[in-house]
Amino acid sequence: MSARERILDAAADIMRRHGVARATTKEIAKAASYSEALLYKHFRDKEELMLSVLKERMPPFTSTAVPGEGTVESNLVKVVHGALRFYRRAFPMMISMVAQPG
Repeated sequence: MSARERILDAAADIMRRHGVARATTKEIAKAASYSEALLYKHFRDKEELMLSVLKERMPPFTSTAVPGEGTVESNLVKVVHGALRFYRRAFPMMISMVAQPG
């Protein structure tokens, strides 16, 4: 597993447990067994790291619905199930951002 992959795994775990606002790059680097400098070689900043976690470590939002295939109802059910999987994993990370005082 590459350093980038280990950093993403560590970031996803820490962000799920502590939320994005409380997760620090120092803590993420330590959990991945790397220096913070190496983390910054792969990610410009914490925002880029968070977006990479959402893109690469979360279930796809739109699932397997394919326009023109299946019924409208079955495709909508697939989209809703994909959204639920995504939000179940992403919500604990993101709630800390809106819970921070002014």
